[in-house]
Amino acid sequence: MSHVLGIDPGSTGGICQLSEDRSFYHLCKASPIDADTVRTIKEMVTANPTRLAVVERVASFPGQGVASTFTFGKRYGVILGALMALGVPVVDVPPQTWNKALGLSQPKGFGLTETAVEKKKRLAARRKEQKSRNYAMARNLFPHLAITLETADGVLLAEYGLRTL
Repeated sequence: MSHVLGIDPGSTGGICQLSEDRSFYHLCKASPIDADTVRTIKEMVTANPTRLAVVERVASFPGQGVASTFTFGKRYGVILGALMALGVPVVDVPPQTWNKALGLSQPKGFGLTETAVEKKKRLAARRKEQKSRNYAMARNLFPHLAITLETADGVLLAEYGLRTL
């Protein structure tokens, strides 16, 4: 039986490996240390045949600093490189795509006359609301897993891969 990896590439993201029948899983919080994350991915792929990795496509967001944007992009590249070196096909998917496919709506609302500070606060609140929705759905789908806010997106990315790819 083959498996699918779901990877939220953020430094506080999660990695989930699910079997096609969802009877097997391996779930963990990603380490902020790239080498540890690569080691975890290698251990999962080596232990269980993995047909696909679904990685959330990253992009910078308003208010994010240049250094943190670079660090985030580097981490994303390290994860993609590790998967390619291990021979695991990769699908990178924007958050809007997998959220929509799983029936998770994106929080809406903005002010046309908001200041940069107001926009930054609104976007942070929106990200927090989306994380909470994702957590609730992951817990509903897999009540037996020890899902946290950090690991929920990894679980849902793996589920997305199983359902659609």
